[in-house]
Amino acid sequence: MEQHAQAFLIGSATARYNAGFLTNTAITGITGETNLAAAFPWHALGMLVFFAVYFMRMKFSWFLIDPAGLVFALPYAAWNWFLALLALIVKLIVIKIIGASKFSDYVKRIVSGAVMGYGATVIFAWFANLTTVQIPNFQSYYVP
Repeated sequence: MEQHAQAFLIGSATARYNAGFLTNTAITGITGETNLAAAFPWHALGMLVFFAVYFMRMKFSWFLIDPAGLVFALPYAAWNWFLALLALIVKLIVIKIIGASKFSDYVKRIVSGAVMGYGATVIFAWFANLTTVQIPNFQSYYVP
C-alpha cells in the first residue's frame, strides 16, 4: 500500500505501472480490498454511467460527450480535466469558424500525426522496459 501511495507522489508513469496502477491492485488496492468481487459495485456504476451517456448521445445531438472516449478518459480525469475542457472549448470554436467538414479533414491528419509521434517515443520506452525489467523478472521465476 505504501508503494502505491508513493507512486502517486513520484509522478512517473513507469512508477505508477510498477506500483499496480494499471493492474488489479489499482481496482482493489486503493480501499485495501483483496478480492475482485468487492469492486463489482464500481463496475456496475461504470456500466450505468456508460449507457446513460450513450443514451444521451443518441437522443440529443447537442450532447458532446462520447461514451467510448469517456471510458478511456475517466481514469485520468483527476489529472487531465482542465486540458479536456480546454480542448472541448477550442474544438467548438474551431468548428464554428471553419466548419465541420474542414475540421474533420484537417484534424484527422494533425491528430494522427501527434498520436504516431507520441507512440514512436513510447514504443522505445516500452521496449527498454520489456528487455531490462520484464523479461529478467520473468526469467527469475525459472527454477531448474
